[in-house]
Amino acid sequence: TTVGLDRLDRSTDTFVHHQQALAGSDIPTGIWVSVIYQDLLGTLWVGTEGSGLIALDLRTDQFKVYKHSSDDPKTLSDDTIHSVYEDREGVLWIGTDRGLDRLDPMSGTFVHGLQDPSGLHTIRDMPVYAINGDNQGALWIGTHEGLYQWNRTEDQFTEYRHDPDVPDGISFDSIRCIFRDSQGTLWIGTRRGLSQFDGTQKRFISHVHNPNDPQSLISDSIRSVYEDRSGVIWIGTAAGGLSKYAPATQKFALYQHNPGLSNSLSDDNIWSIYEDHNGMLWIGMFSAGLNKLDRQSGIVTVYRNNPRESASLSNDAIRTIMEDRNG
Repeated sequence: TTVGLDRLDRSTDTFVHHQQALAGSDIPTGIWVSVIYQDLLGTLWVGTEGSGLIALDLRTDQFKVYKHSSDDPKTLSDDTIHSVYEDREGVLWIGTDRGLDRLDPMSGTFVHGLQDPSGLHTIRDMPVYAINGDNQGALWIGTHEGLYQWNRTEDQFTEYRHDPDVPDGISFDSIRCIFRDSQGTLWIGTRRGLSQFDGTQKRFISHVHNPNDPQSLISDSIRSVYEDRSGVIWIGTAAGGLSKYAPATQKFALYQHNPGLSNSLSDDNIWSIYEDHNGMLWIGMFSAGLNKLDRQSGIVTVYRNNPRESASLSNDAIRTIMEDRNG
């Protein structure tokens, strides 16, 4: 949440607040958690807005804090973390508000940026909002100034920028999320549409809102993309609600907040989506709490902050959701 890290206790359906575990550290109370990521070794990486990067050992509840220092060039580029990704080589990449960092696990220091041999493409001093990898091992980096693909084997960069004269190009340069589905397809959420990358043809298929088509994407401002176990793609939008895309029909269905129905989403401004091991879909709202959607029954359960209940959500702004290996 925007005031700390919460863990749902499934046995009681209440929340445990982990910000107490950070007491006495140099991290202020009420940290804004922007991203949660679990690496192959089980370490939980918690990225924050302005308070650095936290590595949490879930077995011991011990943590290590990484922060930027202007006196040390081997620290984080910036204390605002937008994305964390571990590649197939076990390298941890961190997207900060001032560029892309790579963690050296032996020294605990950071290497900053990526630059191709020609010097034409450099990912430094710009916000990196999304990082993911494709099935060939290439790294994809989403920034406010376009999408970049880095082929590690050949140390080669490819830059993708929006061009209104190229119909099969990316829909916009400001990238908010990158998701790889079970077929290896990359979905790129931008501020002006959803782009689907065709790796064979090296082109993008873009989905945008069409006011004349009720089965089109509900909003062009994309915050999150997720694939459930049945292959359905879910898209969280800013102020438009939740879109569900069925690849077989290439049509979108819509879930939205309905003030007249108690069994609807609590809001249309969505930040995050996650499916747990029971098949429940969890939706994090910009300012309206956490929603659990049971797609079999259609029941929506809403979790909100209640100042009178210490075991309720610590805040109603849910930026990121993740289920760890223990469920």
